[in-house]
Amino acid sequence: MFNDNLLKMVVILLLVGPRSTEAAQQAVTFQCFLAYTLPYVLLSLPAGALADAFSKRSVLVTLKLVEVAVMLLAGLALADGGRPALLVVLCLVGTLSALSSPSKYGLLPELLAESKLASGNGIFLLASWSATILGTGLAGALLDLVGPQRRGQVGLVLAALSVVGTLFALRIPPVVAAGVHASVPATARAGWRAIVASRSLRMAVLGSTFFWTLGALLQQDVVVFSKSALDLSDTGTSLLQAALALGIGLGSVAVGRLTPGRLGVRWVHRGAASMGVLLLLLGLLPASIPLAGIALLLVGVSSGLILVPLNSLAQGRSAPEHRGAVIAVLNLFVFLGVLLGSLCGALLGRMGQPSTAIFVVAGGAALLGAVWARATRAHLEQQPTHVAP
Repeated sequence: MFNDNLLKMVVILLLVGPRSTEAAQQAVTFQCFLAYTLPYVLLSLPAGALADAFSKRSVLVTLKLVEVAVMLLAGLALADGGRPALLVVLCLVGTLSALSSPSKYGLLPELLAESKLASGNGIFLLASWSATILGTGLAGALLDLVGPQRRGQVGLVLAALSVVGTLFALRIPPVVAAGVHASVPATARAGWRAIVASRSLRMAVLGSTFFWTLGALLQQDVVVFSKSALDLSDTGTSLLQAALALGIGLGSVAVGRLTPGRLGVRWVHRGAASMGVLLLLLGLLPASIPLAGIALLLVGVSSGLILVPLNSLAQGRSAPEHRGAVIAVLNLFVFLGVLLGSLCGALLGRMGQPSTAIFVVAGGAALLGAVWARATRAHLEQQPTHVAP
């Protein structure tokens, strides 16, 4: 997560540069998000097949080894500085993340009992978003530090960190492979049938897709808002993104502690409602750095209240033999939503809408999501789970 987010933010900052209009900034930011996200859409189903056929631990260790080589290539792309090379590297990093996702998230219910699933997701997301904070926050400072002539050295640092990550992956406890060897179409059918047959899984997919569509629109808009409305440097832009990530980590731990022994579904509508109000305030009040930092931190906390229950719901309500397939289909919908959110940001920018107006649109959508989540809460809390004994 550290490597992904540092590299992604470095590429965005390099390509956005001193562009004159918000529309141009939205367009190039969309290109970067597209390069990173498209592999999730294309490879989510094969990734689910991998997770169900082989030990999820083995899948993760293998992909970490490949990551070392990809980060070395990233160093060459950064030294070159050309847009095609940078976007190709982002696509490769997205490919590794897409292939690892069902195994990564599918491991938790195989290692944790139901009573610890929400808190385990909270700790897991805190670790992930802490790495996101550091990676995103250090990207601008690192660019300012190394200067144009030494950008290739960033790849060497990331490759070394990939080696460290591989050593940690080797310490993941062994898990038994589900042993379901299925083709990609069969994996898609198995995941889809499981989702259609379970109202809980349908709600998890719909909620996750809605959240990440909104999240992609928001994350892209924060970059443009930082540059255009606040006139921040690369370092300042990275730190503002880091405030959002810090909030997500704090909210993730909070919901795990607030719902001991439960999945935490009752916090989803509360998180969505608070997110909506905060985004409306951010879009309607005069732009200022303190307001932006505090508001985005709290938006992140609200996001954590949504993410942990939705992740726990998808993991706990899916049968072990098809868990990889379910998460793969969920990822497919989620990242189609991410692409849609990024595209909406680019289109709104092309239509002349300022970044503050986009915050208002996102806030209104979050409030509608809160109404839907409140209406479905009672059913979701009553269904059985399929987790480790």
